[in-house]
Amino acid sequence: MARNRRSLTETGRDERRQAQRRQPEDALAALLSSGGWKRWLPTRATLHAYSAKNTLLIAHQAAIRGIAVSHVAGFRAWIEGDSHVGLIPRLEALARGLGYRVVWSPDLPGSAKGLCRRKARQIEVLNTIAPNHGVSVLIHEICHALVGQRDELRSVDYALEEIVVESALFCPGRRRSRLGRWAQRR
Repeated sequence: MARNRRSLTETGRDERRQAQRRQPEDALAALLSSGGWKRWLPTRATLHAYSAKNTLLIAHQAAIRGIAVSHVAGFRAWIEGDSHVGLIPRLEALARGLGYRVVWSPDLPGSAKGLCRRKARQIEVLNTIAPNHGVSVLIHEICHALVGQRDELRSVDYALEEIVVESALFCPGRRRSRLGRWAQRR
């Protein structure tokens, strides 16, 4: 089912902000009950690296949804492992379609994991990183290639270009399940 994309009214936005502000209060109120405390303790023990506020909110959301908390990962966590290695040939084909050659290099300058050499029409990716990390680096460098092809963006300074590229990478890379669905459609 498609989500309603209508803009919220000012009243609607205000109600949404108020509801978001109440979430920590609701979570804290639930914590003060025996059941809430029992739910929070295992969450805090499992997610010990998270702040008390975040574990409180996570435990509260888990209780609302009826799930047990075992692991929570941010959008960058998928860059470990090789679950998305199947995307690499497709991304290399995309780069070739843009006129770029992809080279997996054993060494790159500084701490770079990838480079887009526009004049040479070559994308280099460090071959010592995990395959999933290679996927995100390859997407990042392909985005640099795409920015370079847009006349109106050629004069953009590097800092702004990085914002554009990282924003483009965020969309497919932020959740493993979305990236997996994207790969299955290709």
